[in-house]
Amino acid sequence: MTVDGTRLPQGSPQAGLISIQEPNGQYANLSVLAYSPGSAGSQRSARTSTASGAACIPSQYIPLATSFFPNFEQTGGAATSAEIVMIDDCGNPVASGVMGGVLGNGDPQLNLRPLGDGRWKATWNPASPNSYVTLNIIGADPDNNINPTVPVQAASSVTGTPTGPVLAKDQPFETEAGVRLPAVAPNMRFRIRGQNLLNSDGSAPGVLIGGKPVQVVNATSSQVVVLTPPDLTVNVEMQLVIQRTDGSSVPEPVIVAPVWPVVAGLGAGLNEFTLTGLGSDGLQPLTAEGATILSVKPSGAGLWRVVADRDLRGLKIRFSKP
Repeated sequence: MTVDGTRLPQGSPQAGLISIQEPNGQYANLSVLAYSPGSAGSQRSARTSTASGAACIPSQYIPLATSFFPNFEQTGGAATSAEIVMIDDCGNPVASGVMGGVLGNGDPQLNLRPLGDGRWKATWNPASPNSYVTLNIIGADPDNNINPTVPVQAASSVTGTPTGPVLAKDQPFETEAGVRLPAVAPNMRFRIRGQNLLNSDGSAPGVLIGGKPVQVVNATSSQVVVLTPPDLTVNVEMQLVIQRTDGSSVPEPVIVAPVWPVVAGLGAGLNEFTLTGLGSDGLQPLTAEGATILSVKPSGAGLWRVVADRDLRGLKIRFSKP
């Protein structure tokens, strides 16, 4: 199939659908984007000249949603693959920059990941049942002075209630004491919040970080406590997945830091608390702002019992390794 470029409005992208009838009589729809730089591209080309000739200077990105159509339906809690093809206004595929999807129902923003050939991908699952969700795709590249695109909007009707495992919309990772976690660490216990987390028989689900299983300490339908391995790769962002026998949650990004000490709970005395996130070297000396640490001893898998020299109530504690 070819496109007659002379019939395209120059400098204006045209998105649409092509329906192909299959031998069985059913139709398959394809998303297409046709674009001719036209005179705008020529004017930019005239500004730059090299030994090999004029070069077009892109000034904007043009997105096309290929994994869904302008209006589509999905089941609440079901994972939906959002794949976007991004080209610049010189007609070249875009493999760098910042691409995101802003959801109109309050779900976290989608951070699209480049596949290297102009395609960008993310996975999402609206948890709000029987709702109408708008998805605005925006692309930019500050390093190359390309400002955010005019958002390309798609809309989804969410039907039914979530039946599979769904992580909480807001930060789903926290300590067992309820402190939200911006990062996790090796040999660390933390809690994952969500819904429908148990298997249908009531047993604990599996949990994967970066595709590798982590130990599940305990689990309920709304939270799972896990212990990361001591050799977990650090200084990277990984994907965390709750894996039930009948399906998995949408991957949730999590940053893995070398050491991330946080209070996991209070001890029997007012000068005691339990610490996690020290990796496997928790017996190394620690200092706390506003108090003196008297002792640090193992207190269960991934936990350390810390005793200070004073009442810790109302004390802002910051831990650092000397």
